[in-house]
Amino acid sequence: MTAREAEAYWRSPDPLPDGRPRAARGDEFPAGASEPPAAVTRREVLQLLGVTASLAGFAGCRRPVETILPYVEAPEEIVPGVPQYYATTMPLGLDACGVVVESHEGRPTKIEGNELHPSSRGGTSAALQTAIYGLYDPDRSASVLRSGAKANWDGFTAAWKELEAAHLAEGGRGLALLAEPFSSPTLARLTAAFRERFPRARLVCWEPGTRENLLAGLERAFGRPLRPVHHLDRARVVLALDSDLLVSDPEAVRHARELADGRRLLSTHEEPSRLWVVESELSPTGVVADERLRLRSRLVGAFVAALARALARLGLPLEGAGELPWDLAERIGVEPRLLEALARDLLAHRGRSLLA
Repeated sequence: MTAREAEAYWRSPDPLPDGRPRAARGDEFPAGASEPPAAVTRREVLQLLGVTASLAGFAGCRRPVETILPYVEAPEEIVPGVPQYYATTMPLGLDACGVVVESHEGRPTKIEGNELHPSSRGGTSAALQTAIYGLYDPDRSASVLRSGAKANWDGFTAAWKELEAAHLAEGGRGLALLAEPFSSPTLARLTAAFRERFPRARLVCWEPGTRENLLAGLERAFGRPLRPVHHLDRARVVLALDSDLLVSDPEAVRHARELADGRRLLSTHEEPSRLWVVESELSPTGVVADERLRLRSRLVGAFVAALARALARLGLPLEGAGELPWDLAERIGVEPRLLEALARDLLAHRGRSLLA
């Protein structure tokens, strides 16, 4: 290629009036464009960026304003800077979890599982770890409120005495006490005293996410109120039906430890347990499952009926299973081979299978 041909190809988008490319003139870019500015170095730019990020983070933090008074008589068992540990039980609705709490100068700062407690066995969940922040929530009410205004306990006692006389005259008719589900013996004793004093009052327990359907189903099946207690370490086959046993379940911490124990290779050369999951959305339990089937929640009941039909066909006597449609699995979009494999796995480990 000749120099003239090179000039024809290597031109900038706006050639000079004489037709020559800017590179040929040597002034395609302004003088000093390829050199960094002398006033600001790269190190200074990085320092400015670091300071800006630090100020942005500092603006998002606020230090609580409080008056701290020294001990008049310092407790002998408290040494500033040396943490103390105490065992307690964290209530989780109708369940509870044993934990060990780290405390500094009487203020809890960290929660860990209690290795000696059967519900945690040294482990905790995200809900337990973050529960301690509720003690330091700046929006938490520090006093009694009345119509949104700050009050005191003496005012509450005086206001309640005016209402108590009318409620006692009618046995508590029209009075309702709203609480969250609990398993605390202290709260049970207090609510019993409340019912005795106001026999016609109502005690209503409510929470956003409940297990009422599960408890109602167990009561309908067994004729009395019961709660399920799963022992995943004793089961060789576990079938979770739209149930997140490892995270959402109230006893998820214990389930995780027991499932890990059941899937660990033992010295007796026993096979690790298998986990089957049928669910509508991907859950942490479904992630670790050996076999996972995605199915709409409204079809889980039909899946159980199809499984009962498959078990009856393999020789397990189940009342009413023979009357179910033989093609129920195809109707809900489940492969018959998968359903039969699950049924055979459950029958092969009869007495050591768990459905949750």
